[in-house]
Amino acid sequence: MSEDDNPFRNLALNPAAWTRRVGRIMQVLERISKHLPVDDWLFDPPVDTDITLVVLKGHLLIETELIDICCRLLKNPDALEGERLRFSLRLRLVQALVGSEELPDELWQAIEDLNGIRNKLAHRLEPNDLDTAIQRFVKRFDMLEGFTRTSISQRLISCIIILCQVLSDIGQIE
Repeated sequence: MSEDDNPFRNLALNPAAWTRRVGRIMQVLERISKHLPVDDWLFDPPVDTDITLVVLKGHLLIETELIDICCRLLKNPDALEGERLRFSLRLRLVQALVGSEELPDELWQAIEDLNGIRNKLAHRLEPNDLDTAIQRFVKRFDMLEGFTRTSISQRLISCIIILCQVLSDIGQIE
């Protein structure tokens, strides 16, 4: 790989940017570890983790990241204070603010998929096609993930971690 192809080239040239990036990564990892069952630094989640818990907590973590993005990018985020924005509306607002430059369409769709899974679990005692919806969600990360998790809960947690980390970078000043 040539120096020009190295995605970390700018960080290596800018130690202050690297320090801020590492700080954001640590904040995201700390937030995730408080809410999702992860055993160690390598985020090796237990194989038998409750899928409902993972989806509901993961959805809340993603929503928190969307709120943080709005706070960073809106000129007056306080104008939305007290409004009960639905997840889907908040997602569309962030999409309108940043577009596809900051996040590929496949990941925007993954967030929509996670919202659909969460809605199935929140509004139906025994949701139809839940396994299919979860498989579709994790499949969106096949090219990015690179993990060899065997259980669906492990793959689900890994995908949520990736989304949280990618979202945490949106709108950050380097």
